[in-house]
Amino acid sequence: MVFGLLLVLGTWGIVFSIPFIIGKAVSEQSYAHACDSDWLQVVLTGHTYEHAAQQNVATFSVVETGETLWTWTSNDPLEDDFNLAGFNSTTPSLLPTLSNITIDNRTNEISRAWCRNSTKQCATGYVWPFDGLSFEVQFNGTITRMRNRYDYWSFDNLPSVIMHRVDENGQLGERLLQTSVESPKTCGQLKVCVSHAMRRREGLVDPDVLVAIGWLLEKVVFHRTHCT
Repeated sequence: MVFGLLLVLGTWGIVFSIPFIIGKAVSEQSYAHACDSDWLQVVLTGHTYEHAAQQNVATFSVVETGETLWTWTSNDPLEDDFNLAGFNSTTPSLLPTLSNITIDNRTNEISRAWCRNSTKQCATGYVWPFDGLSFEVQFNGTITRMRNRYDYWSFDNLPSVIMHRVDENGQLGERLLQTSVESPKTCGQLKVCVSHAMRRREGLVDPDVLVAIGWLLEKVVFHRTHCT
């Protein structure tokens, strides 16, 4: 009788665990293929609370070829200061236009945006983290604007945005980049998918992409500090 009861309980345990197993598999697949139809994939990884001295990392790769391009990093307590850490190869297919970005969280201005391989300021602009989220970046005399489709930019303390181009009339245009679901395996790790619409100049990734990625990495850092 006892054996029979244990067998029944064990069977029900398997039955109840099936939805969890299926749900986990679906989450892993969603995360793995989140950016399949986009141009670039950027994986944002912040430090854990126990390892606050570790770097926060944004790893850029090309979706179509799987090529890992380069990494950007930031360190506490300067999460708002992002630097190009290095390239994955000596001949990457894409190069970043900037090598360093600092966003002043008091004024929401881009206080520093150096050109690659120099200390020359070559981009200006601001981040407006209210009314959804907006970015405005000026580079080489051209101003680009993007705005979040939704009124809020976070979900469950993690960035959640779909950024669109803003036209001269203030209307939302094509999708430019968006966040994916959180990694089911790594707390606080997030993918950002950059659409083909951001592929404007051959061989280069423009400043507005880099500024947006840097800001999102900072917000991932704040969430990741609560991971165990």
